[in-house]
Amino acid sequence: LSPADLKVQGENIAEELYGKVPVIYASNQYETVAYNWKIKFNETAKIPAFYNVLPELNHNEMTGFDKTENTKNIMDKFHFIFIAGSDDHPQVLKRIEVTERLYEERGLPSTKIWLEGESRAERIFKNLLIADWTALTLSSKYD
Repeated sequence: LSPADLKVQGENIAEELYGKVPVIYASNQYETVAYNWKIKFNETAKIPAFYNVLPELNHNEMTGFDKTENTKNIMDKFHFIFIAGSDDHPQVLKRIEVTERLYEERGLPSTKIWLEGESRAERIFKNLLIADWTALTLSSKYD
C-alpha cells in the first residue's frame, strides 16, 4: 500500500467509527499496536477508546458484550477493530475470526485490519500510519 492508500484506509475507518467508542483487539504479539491505536484516539481524536488482547479477552471481556434489551443502548456505542497479521498464530487468527463472528451475530459492528508488509517492522509502521490517519480524520470530524 502506498502512503496515499494508507490515508484513504484511515479515512474510511474513521467514517465507520464516527460517533462510536473504539475497542481495539489484537494478538499478544501486537498488543503495543492495539495500545497505540487507543492512545491515538485518546490524544488526537479526544475520544475514549479501549484495547485488549486475544486470547485473554475471550475469557472475560467478551461476556460484557452480551447484548440484551437492557444493555442495547450501551452496546450500540461501541465499534470493534480487530488487528491481525499473517505472522499471528493460527489459533489466534481462528479466535479473531470466531470473536468477530460472535460480535456480528450480536449486532456489534467491527472492522478488521490486516497487517500488510513483507517484514514485521513494515507491517507495524504501515498500521501505525493507518491509525494516525484514522485518529486525525476523527479529530477533524469532532472539532
